Amino acid sequence: MIELQDVAIRLRGRTLVEPFSTTFRAGTVTCLVGSNRGALSTLFRAVAGLEHFSGQILFDGRELAEARPEVYACFGDAALLPSLSGYENLRLSVGRALSRRAIASVAPALAADSILRMPAHTLGIGERRRLHLLAALASGARYLLFDFDLDDLGRDAPSTIEVRAAFRRRSPQATVLLVGASSTTLASASGKRRMLPATGEEGQGECADSMTPTCPTRPVALRL
Repeated sequence: MIELQDVAIRLRGRTLVEPFSTTFRAGTVTCLVGSNRGALSTLFRAVAGLEHFSGQILFDGRELAEARPEVYACFGDAALLPSLSGYENLRLSVGRALSRRAIASVAPALAADSILRMPAHTLGIGERRRLHLLAALASGARYLLFDFDLDDLGRDAPSTIEVRAAFRRRSPQATVLLVGASSTTLASASGKRRMLPATGEEGQGECADSMTPTCPTRPVALRL
Protein backbone atom coordinates (compact mmCIF):
# COMPACT_ATOMS: atom_id res chain seq x y z
CA MET A 1 0.00 0.00 0.00
CA ILE A 2 1.21 3.49 -0.87
CA GLU A 3 -0.27 6.44 1.02
CA LEU A 4 -0.08 10.07 -0.08
CA GLN A 5 -0.97 12.44 2.74
CA ASP A 6 -1.45 16.11 1.81
CA VAL A 7 1.25 15.86 -0.84
CA ALA A 8 1.87 19.12 -2.69
CA ILE A 9 4.68 20.24 -5.00
CA ARG A 10 5.88 23.76 -5.77
CA LEU A 11 8.65 24.58 -8.22
CA ARG A 12 10.17 28.07 -8.60
CA GLY A 13 7.16 29.61 -6.89
CA ARG A 14 4.62 27.78 -9.04
CA THR A 15 2.24 25.15 -7.69
CA LEU A 16 2.51 22.03 -9.82
CA VAL A 17 0.51 19.69 -7.60
CA GLU A 18 -2.11 20.95 -5.21
CA PRO A 19 -2.48 19.19 -1.83
CA PHE A 20 -3.49 15.65 -2.65
CA SER A 21 -4.23 12.64 -0.44
CA THR A 22 -5.15 9.14 -1.48
CA THR A 23 -4.25 5.51 -0.90
CA PHE A 24 -3.09 2.98 -3.49
CA ARG A 25 -3.85 -0.40 -2.01
CA ALA A 26 -1.96 -3.67 -2.38
CA GLY A 27 -3.22 -5.89 -5.16
CA THR A 28 -4.50 -2.97 -7.26
CA VAL A 29 -3.47 -1.31 -10.52
CA THR A 30 -4.05 2.45 -10.40
CA CYS A 31 -3.50 5.22 -12.94
CA LEU A 32 -2.95 8.85 -12.01
CA VAL A 33 -4.72 10.98 -14.60
CA GLY A 34 -5.12 14.69 -15.21
CA SER A 35 -4.82 17.38 -17.84
CA ASN A 36 -1.32 18.51 -16.75
CA ARG A 37 0.94 15.63 -17.80
CA GLY A 38 4.08 17.39 -16.59
CA ALA A 39 2.65 17.77 -13.10
CA LEU A 40 1.77 14.07 -13.04
CA SER A 41 5.35 13.14 -13.91
CA THR A 42 6.60 15.47 -11.19
CA LEU A 43 4.33 13.70 -8.70
CA PHE A 44 5.67 10.36 -9.93
CA ARG A 45 9.22 11.57 -9.29
CA ALA A 46 8.17 12.57 -5.77
CA VAL A 47 6.81 9.09 -5.09
CA ALA A 48 10.06 7.63 -6.47
CA GLY A 49 12.10 9.88 -4.15
CA LEU A 50 13.50 12.24 -6.77
CA GLU A 51 11.46 15.42 -6.20
CA HIS A 52 10.96 17.67 -3.19
CA PHE A 53 7.41 17.80 -1.85
CA SER A 54 5.44 18.75 1.21
CA GLY A 55 3.26 16.23 3.00
CA GLN A 56 4.07 12.57 3.45
CA ILE A 57 4.44 9.52 1.21
CA LEU A 58 4.40 6.15 2.99
CA PHE A 59 4.92 2.60 1.78
CA ASP A 60 2.95 0.40 4.16
CA GLY A 61 3.66 2.94 6.88
CA ARG A 62 7.36 3.31 6.02
CA GLU A 63 9.35 6.13 4.47
CA LEU A 64 10.86 5.46 1.04
CA ALA A 65 14.37 5.13 2.47
CA GLU A 66 13.27 2.01 4.34
CA ALA A 67 11.05 0.60 1.57
CA ARG A 68 13.39 1.34 -1.37
CA PRO A 69 14.65 -2.28 -1.83
CA GLU A 70 11.04 -3.26 -2.54
CA VAL A 71 10.38 -0.50 -5.09
CA TYR A 72 10.73 -0.86 -8.86
CA ALA A 73 10.43 2.48 -10.69
CA CYS A 74 10.57 3.07 -14.45
CA PHE A 75 10.52 6.55 -15.95
CA GLY A 76 8.90 7.51 -19.23
CA ASP A 77 12.02 7.12 -21.38
CA ALA A 78 12.42 3.50 -20.19
CA ALA A 79 16.21 3.75 -20.30
CA LEU A 80 18.27 0.63 -20.93
CA LEU A 81 21.96 -0.01 -21.61
CA PRO A 82 21.98 0.36 -25.41
CA SER A 83 24.61 -2.24 -26.31
CA LEU A 84 23.10 -5.02 -24.19
CA SER A 85 20.27 -7.31 -25.22
CA GLY A 86 16.88 -7.29 -23.60
CA TYR A 87 17.80 -10.42 -21.66
CA GLU A 88 21.00 -8.82 -20.33
CA ASN A 89 19.25 -5.58 -19.42
CA LEU A 90 16.50 -7.46 -17.62
CA ARG A 91 19.00 -9.42 -15.53
CA LEU A 92 20.75 -6.18 -14.55
CA SER A 93 17.43 -4.53 -13.66
CA VAL A 94 16.38 -7.46 -11.48
CA GLY A 95 19.83 -7.85 -9.96
CA ARG A 96 20.19 -11.58 -10.29
CA ALA A 97 20.82 -14.27 -12.87
CA LEU A 98 17.73 -15.57 -14.65
CA SER A 99 17.59 -18.16 -17.39
CA ARG A 100 15.88 -17.30 -20.64
CA ARG A 101 13.22 -19.86 -19.81
CA ALA A 102 12.57 -18.24 -16.44
CA ILE A 103 12.30 -14.81 -18.06
CA ALA A 104 9.97 -16.08 -20.76
CA SER A 105 7.70 -17.66 -18.16
CA VAL A 106 7.09 -14.40 -16.29
CA ALA A 107 4.68 -12.84 -18.79
CA PRO A 108 5.04 -14.19 -22.35
CA ALA A 109 2.62 -11.61 -23.74
CA LEU A 110 4.85 -8.69 -22.76
CA ALA A 111 7.98 -9.43 -24.78
CA ALA A 112 8.70 -12.16 -27.29
CA ASP A 113 12.08 -13.86 -27.47
CA SER A 114 12.82 -11.91 -30.67
CA ILE A 115 12.60 -8.64 -28.72
CA LEU A 116 14.54 -9.91 -25.74
CA ARG A 117 17.45 -10.99 -27.96
CA MET A 118 17.79 -7.59 -29.67
CA PRO A 119 20.25 -4.89 -28.53
CA ALA A 120 18.38 -2.21 -26.63
CA HIS A 121 19.43 0.54 -29.04
CA THR A 122 17.35 -1.13 -31.76
CA LEU A 123 14.17 -1.12 -29.68
CA GLY A 124 11.45 1.49 -29.74
CA ILE A 125 10.33 3.21 -26.56
CA GLY A 126 7.23 1.03 -26.32
CA GLU A 127 9.30 -2.13 -26.51
CA ARG A 128 11.70 -0.81 -23.85
CA ARG A 129 8.75 -0.09 -21.60
CA ARG A 130 7.53 -3.64 -22.05
CA LEU A 131 10.94 -4.92 -20.97
CA HIS A 132 10.72 -2.83 -17.82
CA LEU A 133 7.25 -4.18 -17.09
CA LEU A 134 8.69 -7.67 -17.47
CA ALA A 135 11.64 -6.84 -15.21
CA ALA A 136 9.31 -5.38 -12.58
CA LEU A 137 7.24 -8.56 -12.53
CA ALA A 138 10.37 -10.71 -12.35
CA SER A 139 11.86 -8.62 -9.55
CA GLY A 140 9.27 -9.56 -6.95
CA ALA A 141 9.08 -5.91 -5.80
CA ARG A 142 6.04 -4.91 -3.73
CA TYR A 143 5.69 -1.43 -5.25
CA LEU A 144 5.76 -1.12 -9.04
CA LEU A 145 5.89 2.45 -10.38
CA PHE A 146 5.69 3.40 -14.07
CA ASP A 147 5.69 6.90 -15.54
CA PHE A 148 3.68 5.79 -18.56
CA ASP A 149 0.34 4.28 -19.49
CA LEU A 150 -0.46 0.72 -20.49
CA ASP A 151 -1.61 2.06 -23.85
CA ASP A 152 1.91 3.35 -24.62
CA LEU A 153 3.71 0.04 -25.13
CA GLY A 154 4.42 0.19 -28.85
CA ARG A 155 3.36 -1.73 -31.91
CA ASP A 156 2.02 -5.28 -31.47
CA ALA A 157 1.88 -4.74 -27.71
CA PRO A 158 -0.44 -6.79 -25.49
CA SER A 159 -3.75 -5.21 -24.57
CA THR A 160 -4.30 -3.34 -21.32
CA ILE A 161 -6.41 -6.26 -20.12
CA GLU A 162 -3.57 -8.72 -20.81
CA VAL A 163 -1.05 -6.59 -18.92
CA ARG A 164 -3.35 -6.18 -15.94
CA ALA A 165 -3.87 -9.96 -15.92
CA ALA A 166 -0.09 -10.44 -15.86
CA PHE A 167 0.18 -8.18 -12.80
CA ARG A 168 -2.54 -10.10 -10.99
CA ARG A 169 -1.07 -13.48 -11.88
CA ARG A 170 2.59 -12.75 -11.15
CA SER A 171 2.40 -10.07 -8.43
CA PRO A 172 -1.07 -10.34 -6.88
CA GLN A 173 -0.11 -8.39 -3.73
CA ALA A 174 1.91 -5.66 -5.44
CA THR A 175 0.82 -2.04 -5.49
CA VAL A 176 1.01 -0.92 -9.13
CA LEU A 177 1.00 2.80 -9.94
CA LEU A 178 0.88 4.16 -13.49
CA VAL A 179 0.86 7.76 -14.70
CA GLY A 180 -1.01 9.47 -17.50
CA ALA A 181 -3.81 7.12 -18.51
CA SER A 182 -4.84 7.63 -22.12
CA SER A 183 -8.36 7.72 -23.50
CA THR A 184 -8.02 4.07 -24.57
CA THR A 185 -7.13 2.93 -21.07
CA LEU A 186 -9.94 5.01 -19.61
CA ALA A 187 -12.38 3.44 -22.03
CA SER A 188 -11.18 -0.08 -21.22
CA ALA A 189 -11.95 0.54 -17.55
CA SER A 190 -15.37 2.10 -18.11
CA GLY A 191 -18.23 0.46 -16.30
CA LYS A 192 -16.03 -0.86 -13.49
CA ARG A 193 -13.54 1.93 -12.78
CA ARG A 194 -13.45 3.61 -9.41
CA MET A 195 -12.26 7.13 -8.84
CA LEU A 196 -10.26 7.70 -5.68
CA PRO A 197 -10.83 11.34 -4.70
CA ALA A 198 -8.54 13.60 -2.74
CA THR A 199 -9.77 12.19 0.55
CA GLY A 200 -8.46 8.75 -0.42
CA GLU A 201 -11.91 7.21 -0.13
CA GLU A 202 -13.69 5.46 -2.95
CA GLY A 203 -16.49 7.22 -4.80
CA GLN A 204 -17.10 10.07 -7.20
CA GLY A 205 -15.62 12.83 -5.04
CA GLU A 206 -14.81 16.43 -5.80
CA CYS A 207 -11.43 15.45 -7.24
CA ALA A 208 -13.21 14.00 -10.27
CA ASP A 209 -13.46 17.55 -11.59
CA SER A 210 -9.68 17.74 -11.88
CA MET A 211 -9.77 15.91 -15.21
CA THR A 212 -10.77 19.26 -16.73
CA PRO A 213 -8.27 22.02 -17.61
CA THR A 214 -9.74 24.20 -14.85
CA CYS A 215 -8.07 22.00 -12.22
CA PRO A 216 -4.91 20.74 -13.95
CA THR A 217 -2.69 20.16 -10.96
CA ARG A 218 -4.81 17.97 -8.67
CA PRO A 219 -4.62 14.41 -10.02
CA VAL A 220 -7.33 11.81 -10.12
CA ALA A 221 -6.49 8.22 -9.14
CA LEU A 222 -8.26 5.78 -11.45
CA ARG A 223 -8.33 2.20 -10.25
CA LEU A 224 -8.38 -0.26 -13.14
